[in-house]
Amino acid sequence: MKTALIFGSSGLVGSHLVSLIINNNNYNKIKLFTRSELKIYNSKIEIIKTDFNNLEIHKDSIIGDDCFFCIGTTRKNTPDKNKYIKVEYNLPVEVAKIAK
Repeated sequence: MKTALIFGSSGLVGSHLVSLIINNNNYNKIKLFTRSELKIYNSKIEIIKTDFNNLEIHKDSIIGDDCFFCIGTTRKNTPDKNKYIKVEYNLPVEVAKIAK
């Protein structure tokens, strides 16, 4: 059995992914990394309240078989170029380095 790591589970894509993985018998554990509490209840799910400005403190939790990154934004919602780059590039790269 496998463990899935999901970043961005509260968004449109992430929430659909969570539903798919809950129903997938290959996964017995799903770790959701989120800024706030989610109202998702399933025996497979572990919710990890995450400080995305300091992912290193969560490195002991970022352990699993498959890692899914569903966090994203648009230029319209994040007009500040540095914040946009952080969400669209820096966060996924940092998660990938830790998960590796």
